[in-house]
Amino acid sequence: ALLVNESSVQLAWEKPTFNGVLQGYQLEKSLDHKNWQKLGQDVITNETYTDNIVGFETKYYYRVRAIDYE
Repeated sequence: ALLVNESSVQLAWEKPTFNGVLQGYQLEKSLDHKNWQKLGQDVITNETYTDNIVGFETKYYYRVRAIDYE
């Protein structure tokens, strides 16, 4: 993660290698690693996302899932 300013952080991840067709990603954020909040639109289509709602000196956890066409 890259701190953009006191209220924004830019996240980046690598595209997975698999045999399916990638639709995009689902990104979630949590303060406690238990209660997750979905970020962005339904499917994020690139490998970066800027979270513009972060608190200064607040620790967040993020997780990203690849979504393929079924």
